[in-house]
Amino acid sequence: MLRKLILAVAVATLVGPSAISAATDIAPPTRPQRQFKVFVQRGSGWQLHGTYPLHAEARRVAIRLWHEGYRVEIWEV
Repeated sequence: MLRKLILAVAVATLVGPSAISAATDIAPPTRPQRQFKVFVQRGSGWQLHGTYPLHAEARRVAIRLWHEGYRVEIWEV
């Protein structure tokens, strides 16, 4: 057990700085940007009410418009 510990410390001192710098150069994965468009049916056609980066925001606006009596749809772009 002591030999393994000494070996691990020796390897870490030899390889450590280069392995740490290589690990910090890696960029975190990015999620694709999504947008949600809220459409409202007014009169004879559909109108774009707004574009939102989060589905929660689009849903909140859509629910408010629905309570006002409009027909609403959310599309993901």
